[in-house]
Amino acid sequence: MTSAATSISRERLPAMRQMRRAHLETLLANQAHPEKDRTGSATNSVAGSLRFLAVADFVLDGDVSSFRGLSAKAANQRLSLLVRGCDGEQISPSYLSMSNFKSMLTALAAGEFSLAYAIAQNMTAKYDSYDDALTRALGRSIKYAVLDEPDEMRAWTDRLVKVCEKNKYSAFHGYASTMQSIAGQDVEGVRNGLASIVAGHSKLCRPGALFSYTEDELLCMWGIGMSNLAASRGLHVELDHALIPRELMVQPQGA
Repeated sequence: MTSAATSISRERLPAMRQMRRAHLETLLANQAHPEKDRTGSATNSVAGSLRFLAVADFVLDGDVSSFRGLSAKAANQRLSLLVRGCDGEQISPSYLSMSNFKSMLTALAAGEFSLAYAIAQNMTAKYDSYDDALTRALGRSIKYAVLDEPDEMRAWTDRLVKVCEKNKYSAFHGYASTMQSIAGQDVEGVRNGLASIVAGHSKLCRPGALFSYTEDELLCMWGIGMSNLAASRGLHVELDHALIPRELMVQPQGA
């Protein structure tokens, strides 16, 4: 499921999982301490560890139930930060920005569409200054797809396409084409878009790149989320790749 160039190898993963599980107790204790979690940093760390463990449990054990359960818990932790921010707590803006599209994709990867919807509802443009052009465009295109606001989704997807034409964002082109195909209800286009996501993913896992030395080297969590977003809109996509396994793809009702 991984190559020799992968930083987080399958051979090292059991020890890393054990360490993360042990450290999670400390993180949860920090989260329960009001001062230590005043800005949301402890909650963010808990979310990150749960997401890592979700991937590890699937890669090592093929445990779909654990993957979905832990992914949902991770996304729910990030939702709690959004809610706290909306309630006036001094949560770090970096936890409240449009970068929460990543949390939506984690929820979608878990097949938890209502959770993804709740995250989308609580995302605002207030912290746009903390995001780059890709995050703003991709975040909003996914947000409005989840909220089923097709006009806004198409408008932001068009912007996303233009953003991904820039060389620095070319590895994300598959996300733009997948969103276009979801908007157009094009099953074949979604399949091709996901294939493009997989192709770009290898570039994003190179040393120093976005997913370098993260659990995303082992599973394309964003791609799984995108495939399930397509399913939530009634698109039945046939795909099976080590980075986007069929077992983790939900299917539309009646498919």
